This record gives sequence, C-alpha cells and structure tokens, in this order.
Amino acid sequence: MYVVFQTLTLHFDNFSERNGVNTTLGIERSPINQWGWQTGIFRDSFGRISGYAGLNRSLYETRIRNRALRVLLTANVVHKQFHKNRNRETKFIPLPTLELSATKALFINMGVVPETPDGRNHTNGLLFVQMKLKL
Repeated sequence: MYVVFQTLTLHFDNFSERNGVNTTLGIERSPINQWGWQTGIFRDSFGRISGYAGLNRSLYETRIRNRALRVLLTANVVHKQFHKNRNRETKFIPLPTLELSATKALFINMGVVPETPDGRNHTNGLLFVQMKLKL
C-alpha cells in the first residue's frame, strides 16, 4: 500500500497557462502481477480540487543498480477541469507508468497522459512525476 503525496506535471500544449505542481493526496494498492487500485484528490492544473479513482496492473518488475523498477498499466476515471475557462468534466484516462524506488520507502511514478479527443476539443497530454510512500 502506498500514500501518494505530490505530483509534478509538464503539459504538451499551453503549459504556461497551467500549474506544474499539483498537490495530491491518494492511496494506491499495486501488488506485483495482480490487479490493484488507486484513488485520491488533487489540485488540478488550474488550481481546482479534483479527484481520481481507477485500476492498475503491475506487468513487469526488475532491479537496476539496486533500485526496483516496475511497469504499471493504470486506468483512471478523473474528474477535473481539463480546459481553461470551462467547468470540470469526468473522463476515462489511461496512464502507462514506470515506478522507480528512490529509497526503501520512497517511490517515484513517471508516466504520460496521452492527448485524447473529446469531440470539439482534446484533453491536453502531459508527462507526470508522482511521489509516493510505501506503508
């Protein structure tokens, strides 16, 4: 079990209009080679309180220079403001993720949120780095 406590983001488009530091408080269970889950709240890129919940699957684990490295496939339902000057929306978002251990208790998730079409607009793709503590 992990406690997620911070997320940093780099948006592909319009990054100057969005916050890159997103305070996060979440819980994640991601056992090796099994289905897991995650849920949490965060401040979105426009500063609004938002939320997520979803499933994950750890596909691969190895060690590199005494650090654990895992590949996770994650899919979340996210409720947040996706576009400037618009209301919050709820969307399904796939999140391929790499997890790297920094210490025995501190882990870093790195991944990408792909740009996805939603009719007349698209969700802005981004790279993210998320810090979490193992309980």
